[in-house]
Amino acid sequence: APLVIALTSKSSTVASDGWTEIASSDVIAKSIIRPDSTIDLRFTWRDQGFGNRKGRLRLRLVHALTGEDVASSPEYGIAPHEEEDIVESFDFNHGLVRHCMEGYRYVVEVIVGGGGGHALHIRDLKLTTNVAYVEKDLSEGTSETENTNAMV
Repeated sequence: APLVIALTSKSSTVASDGWTEIASSDVIAKSIIRPDSTIDLRFTWRDQGFGNRKGRLRLRLVHALTGEDVASSPEYGIAPHEEEDIVESFDFNHGLVRHCMEGYRYVVEVIVGGGGGHALHIRDLKLTTNVAYVEKDLSEGTSETENTNAMV
């Protein structure tokens, strides 16, 4: 099945200046890289709505067993006080597409921000690709990794 990451809603309030994983794909079982291969990422986000702005988000391709970094998106940030829609497409020339292979997985990570009162709210996050495929039991009928209203 084609690899998909779907995250309905995520609110993070744990103060941290380090990266925290909020979603990930299953391990890639097969990749088919062609000149028209793409990865599409979209999400809506905002911070706590007042004060200092520190929230960031990134997408990484990592080795599933070792966690070794293979490729990464640019960092998105700093999160705005008001909701903002992000729509991004990575083509064959980007490492997230070009280096996709068996035994890797995609990881979505955020930084909320250190200090008091920081929050990061993300909704309708979806990653789709025509390059990576995961093994799924056919009876499941979906390849989505879905977390609904989870709290870090």
